[in-house]
Amino acid sequence: SVLEYKAGRGEGALRAQDSLQPFDFGSVAGVSAAYIRGLARQRLGKPEQATKEFQSVTEHEGLGATAPERMLAYIQLGRSYVATRNIERGKAAYLHFFALWRDADPDIPILKQAKTEYAKLQ
Repeated sequence: SVLEYKAGRGEGALRAQDSLQPFDFGSVAGVSAAYIRGLARQRLGKPEQATKEFQSVTEHEGLGATAPERMLAYIQLGRSYVATRNIERGKAAYLHFFALWRDADPDIPILKQAKTEYAKLQ
């Protein structure tokens, strides 16, 4: 499923995930299945469905607060909210992401990209 997603095949990624749903927060290539499904749904232009996937990642207490996909799910959640025109919730998700990364190197590409995206929402 990760390979399908990386190859740009969102539908294939979702089909590959079907059998993994009972294990949503187990690790598939080091990333939770729900996170990959969220990315695939974003790629397919289904931000409402992507939002649900990313929310499940951010709300899952079994993933540690510093689990990479949990931290990155906040920026993806922000993007999904913005795509559904829920700008305020999108901003809140970005702000949560920034709070988690407050001590990070400011030159990390994903952080710089998130700040650029957030600035456009102001």
